[in-house]
Amino acid sequence: MNKHIKSQTKLLLSKLENFINSQSEFGLRTITIPQQRRGNHNSFEIFPVYKGKLDGIVTEKRSMPVDTYFSIKIFEYVIEELVKIKLDKKIKEKYILKGNGQSKFKIGSKQLPESSAEAMVAKKFYKKDVDHSVDRRITVISNVLIAAGICSKINTKGSGGALLLVE
Repeated sequence: MNKHIKSQTKLLLSKLENFINSQSEFGLRTITIPQQRRGNHNSFEIFPVYKGKLDGIVTEKRSMPVDTYFSIKIFEYVIEELVKIKLDKKIKEKYILKGNGQSKFKIGSKQLPESSAEAMVAKKFYKKDVDHSVDRRITVISNVLIAAGICSKINTKGSGGALLLVE
């Protein structure tokens, strides 16, 4: 991995960890994360998990009924992909599509392209592949990254919006 990509990723991951640590008072309380979409709920709760240091987060069941644990490695991966796109001079669009993980859409479809954050995370961490459905983890991932000030959401048609690194 390029040294610049690695250092930018590490810097942004540190920003995320600082956000989680300070907002939760190092695990003493939950953090309310605002949701960036319309729906039944305006926010959801997360609670940090420590194994010596921040290891991940757990979210409440209503926002992620399948698997409520999110390793910090998932956030690091999404941040790294955003940094790669930002620094790649060949790529005009400096964002990653979130991907629409509704059960009727499969990885590789127009709504859930393989290059979307939802599909990339599903393939790397959850053993999913093309034509598989996913569990809509991007809602939690993207809203935590937005709340931490690492990225913003931009609207796109048909694929759930996109994530853009905050300058």
